[in-house]
Amino acid sequence: MRLTWRDAFATSVVGASVLLYTVWVTDSAMSGLSSRGVAIIVLLLGFAACQSAQAEMARVYGFDRSVEVPRMYAVAASLVGLVSLGAGVVALVTGGAVALALLVGSTAVLWGMATVRHLLGTLTPTPHSTVR
Repeated sequence: MRLTWRDAFATSVVGASVLLYTVWVTDSAMSGLSSRGVAIIVLLLGFAACQSAQAEMARVYGFDRSVEVPRMYAVAASLVGLVSLGAGVVALVTGGAVALALLVGSTAVLWGMATVRHLLGTLTPTPHSTVR
């Protein structure tokens, strides 16, 4: 399977998150920005990256179910997403640097998982069934 413009968009957004975090954590720039500020930006960028796959996610996890992913992938992605959300909430509430690092790392892991899945073409159409 080929990567699409949506994959390129998600890559640029996640790359911006990682770059922002790296620049912030190394005090190269933006030393006046708090960890909460960085967490807000990373969460917003992560939300934007998720929006690039909104239609596919609706097919995979929604009622349509016209696309099926391996169950282990769905479980793993859901768990990493839960870690990402939890780390984001903790980073916002406490301003903790470890939570912020976990947020950025788990966001990058989610992007990597999705990109590899897209490259390998593990989406398989499922037959449409009618509900009576």
